[in-house]
Amino acid sequence: MLLSSALVRWGGLAALLAGVLFAAWGYIDRDVGPSYLIPVVVVLSYIVPLLFFLGLVGLQVRCWGRVGWLGEIGFVLSFVATGRGVAGRFVDVYACCYPYFVERGWPTLLLDWLVWLLVGLTLVGLAAIRTKALRGYGALLLTMTLVGWIYFFTDSGDSLEAQVVHIVFGILFSLSWVALGCALLSEKVK
Repeated sequence: MLLSSALVRWGGLAALLAGVLFAAWGYIDRDVGPSYLIPVVVVLSYIVPLLFFLGLVGLQVRCWGRVGWLGEIGFVLSFVATGRGVAGRFVDVYACCYPYFVERGWPTLLLDWLVWLLVGLTLVGLAAIRTKALRGYGALLLTMTLVGWIYFFTDSGDSLEAQVVHIVFGILFSLSWVALGCALLSEKVK
């Protein structure tokens, strides 16, 4: 019990940091920016998915046995996605898989790790609401995924309005990770 409580709390800290660093990453990762920030952007591109992964570990320990098969599939997808987010910096998935997807007419957005993270979190959120065993985590996760989806799909907007929406929902996505982290950190030690 002490180990699981510690994992939940460490996961909460990781989720909180992931939210803060995701916002920082979005702020400094610009097409035109100072070259001295490039190493910071590279480091954040490793650390943020890793912190998402660790935050999900804390959430999964908290949800253990309470979200059913749908939630567990969601966790697996989320873990694979965040692992892909970290590994994607070592292996260029787009270079090796993009032509394969294009030849078959498959949507290339399936190569993006954030898509799979959002799919996984959606499944976990739906499962948490369905089981009613996790006091508000389901609503938090579904809110997190809703703002995440809006953030993701407004990324390529060239208009000022789309950029503003993208930034606002990026901030909300970051804050939802901070909220998840705070919720996990506030769990009572059993």
